[in-house]
Amino acid sequence: MLHNSIYSSNQLFLFYTSIFLMCLSMILFYKKSYSISVFLLFSGSLALGLFLGILDPYLYYWDEQFHALVAKNMMEHPFEPMLYKNPEVGYSYQMWVGNNIWLHKQPLFLWQMALSMKVFGATTIALRLPSILMHSVMVLLVYRIGCNMISRKTGYYGAFLFTLSFYILEMMIGFRSTDHNDVAFIFYSTASIWAWTEFNLSKNKKWIFAIGLFSGCAVLNKWLPGLLVYGAWGASILSNKEDRVSIKAYLLPVYSFLISVAVFLPWQIYTFLRFPVESKYEYDLNVLHFSQPVEGHDGSWTFHFNHLNTLYGDGEFVPWILLLGLILLMVFGKENRIRVFIFTAVVAVYGFYSIAATKMISFPLVVSVFAFLSMGIVLDQFEELLNKYIKYPKIISILVLTLLLFFGYLSLNIKELEKDHTFIYGDNPTKNLKEKELVVFDYIMKQIPDTSYTFFNLPFMSNVPFMFHKGVHAAYDFCPNEEQYVDLKNRNIKFVVIDNNQKNIPEYILKDSTTKIVRNPYW
Repeated sequence: MLHNSIYSSNQLFLFYTSIFLMCLSMILFYKKSYSISVFLLFSGSLALGLFLGILDPYLYYWDEQFHALVAKNMMEHPFEPMLYKNPEVGYSYQMWVGNNIWLHKQPLFLWQMALSMKVFGATTIALRLPSILMHSVMVLLVYRIGCNMISRKTGYYGAFLFTLSFYILEMMIGFRSTDHNDVAFIFYSTASIWAWTEFNLSKNKKWIFAIGLFSGCAVLNKWLPGLLVYGAWGASILSNKEDRVSIKAYLLPVYSFLISVAVFLPWQIYTFLRFPVESKYEYDLNVLHFSQPVEGHDGSWTFHFNHLNTLYGDGEFVPWILLLGLILLMVFGKENRIRVFIFTAVVAVYGFYSIAATKMISFPLVVSVFAFLSMGIVLDQFEELLNKYIKYPKIISILVLTLLLFFGYLSLNIKELEKDHTFIYGDNPTKNLKEKELVVFDYIMKQIPDTSYTFFNLPFMSNVPFMFHKGVHAAYDFCPNEEQYVDLKNRNIKFVVIDNNQKNIPEYILKDSTTKIVRNPYW
């Protein structure tokens, strides 16, 4: 399955342990040992996540390296999110890739990363660990939502396919854009949907609090789309004749919503008062996403439909399976309010993001639970169809398990994983550059072991991971201009300029014999 020779023994152990646990989970599920089966699926997901988390020891372009540095700085300053802790040259607060106070994202996922690094150390696996854990817990959530809304088998099949989802796995380890932020957002949004299904099933009021808590946490990761559960909940109330005329039915989501507000509003008030300029800019930018393609992320209204096979598996047939599955969810949902809840959530998300001017592939993943359950119910109903024509249950079980394993293998897409994270298919420019980057960092620190220096002219976009890995005072991927240079000298700032042999070190630096210059070992 893997090209074993290129992996460490620890990596191979984690990968094959995960595969073994998932296969054992499938067998035990058909033996009706449901609790043990789902626990093994969770454990297999955790082992797979750890395998992927330790594949690359460097920080990925783009988002992960910025999230990592802000989270590292939050280890000591949890309520003062900073990219540059010590900005020694001028910056624009509007540039999230080079500013001081960093409010470009809501803080919960950053706090989680900071806590993990506080406990386990400021390493790449420590910063990825919260996402790996959330991904594993989502396996349980998908399963339980499927059980509550449709059937046990639909829940299990959907959870199994979620476990092996190539795109979400790469997002979980920071390789895909918006990375850990989206994983946390999807996790808490899915948790709020799960809590609603538990409330719908039991009518126990404790789930009202849980819905509010999880929805508030979703907002505290990626703003107002985290309130999705309330729109779907409201539609489900209107779809039920008894609920529609009951004041109590409307008050319950209001109570829950107030809990959400209590979770996310304090941070908004705090940042507005503490960092008013930066806060206003980021809120205005959020609004702008709807009317303008921010940072060039544009596309037609069909953009998110065209990328269904990017999110849920390669192949032209994937969108049609999802459509068939959604129809089956509408047919076999346990009750009308469940069917309305699913339909409203999916239509609202895809409708909103289709209209919005800014397009990014991962935006609709907030309803990914229903996509995986759609695939799960297709398998479930295929099994029911076989039961009508084949009188040998064991043969049916073997056929369905083989099909599930086959789809899981396609979903995992090992060839693409190895293309992204190894050299097995030839040159991998990004990996090659990033591995050299770590060597450069070590070399520079051997020449200048004092972290109180400010470093200039690092290779493009290497300054942020350099600050993360080496904990230096400040680092930039450009040379200071003459005015900045004079200012640094006047303030007695200790600084180093990296020579990349690109003939871009200005004369006013070269002629100053007191300026420390370190040669990039690759030039």
